[in-house]
Order: sequence, then C-alpha cells, then structure tokens
Amino acid sequence: MSGPVSSGPEVAADGSTTAPGGRAADGTPLPRIIARPELLEADPLPPLSTGRGRLIFGGIVCVVLAVTGLLMGGANWTMGLVGLGFWGFMAAFVWADRRAFMQATAGMLRVRNVWRVHELHGEQVRRVVHQYNGRSPDFQLVTDTGKVWVPASRLERGHSTLFSWLDVHAPQAVVERRAARWRQALVDEGAL
Repeated sequence: MSGPVSSGPEVAADGSTTAPGGRAADGTPLPRIIARPELLEADPLPPLSTGRGRLIFGGIVCVVLAVTGLLMGGANWTMGLVGLGFWGFMAAFVWADRRAFMQATAGMLRVRNVWRVHELHGEQVRRVVHQYNGRSPDFQLVTDTGKVWVPASRLERGHSTLFSWLDVHAPQAVVERRAARWRQALVDEGAL
C-alpha cells in the first residue's frame, strides 16, 4: 500500500467508512473498514434495560414479607422492614445501573460511570483493558491521566460503538488480548 492515509474517516458510496488503523511491516498505516458508521452518531446510547422489572419484583417481595410478618406475629413489622430494606437496596442498584452513559462524537467519547462524566479524545487513549463483569465485559481505557471505566455492557450497542470509535479515533491504542478477542467476535458477528 503506497501513499498517505488520511487521519479522519472517509465515507464510501456503500456507507462504509475507511479509517486509519494498524501498521504494516514497513510502518505504513493500514485502513480499517468500519462497516457500520452509524455507530459513531452523536446521540447517547440507550440503556439495555429500564430496571422497572427489578423494582416491581422488589416491591412484590417487600409486600409479601410484610404480609407474612403480620400473619405470623400479628403486629410484628420486622419482616416488612427487612423487605423495605431489600427494596431500597434494589432501587439504589437500579439507579446506579441506569446512570451508565456513553456518547461517541467526532473525536471525543463521553462516558459516565456512576458519579462522573469523562470526556476522552482519541489521542489520549493508550491502552484498552478487558474488565470482567459477569454477563459481558466492560472495558477500561488507560489514558495519559489515568484509567476510565467504560460501562459498555450496560448500553445498547455499547461494545460495537466503543470499538468503532477506537478504530476511527484511537488507532494507536494497544488492545489487550482478551479485549482483542472480544473485538474480533464483534467483527465476526457483523456488529462492527
């Protein structure tokens, strides 16, 4: 491959995007084909679930425990208070889960975990680290200033949007082996 490759994405007639990424043996940049450029929209990604089902389940458990406590001991509200504590814990967990946020725009990735919003530019990202999460992985982006947790598993199209953004805007980032396997699985499925 001879000639320079532009630093920004180029959109082809079929809607696919060619972006810089990877290096050949002689050091020349190789293009990566982004088959789904719509993943790099400016809209924030919606969460996978609303959490409403978990809150309803917790409320039902709370009511059942309260009724059981009344039937077993008359005016004993201990079971109801335990149920209310369970429901409060569940509501706090759902609230924290719903705060996950990711928005990919031109050159910038905005991410919110539970408390703070981080704005990352592609040139800041040095490494992508796989973070086990049980159901599907989240990732940490190691930057010049520290680590930023990306809650990709909690958002619709979270993994594919993250890796598309990395391919286009952070081709210099070193992708850890487990994260690279996850990216390859997305490519094989056609999600990237």
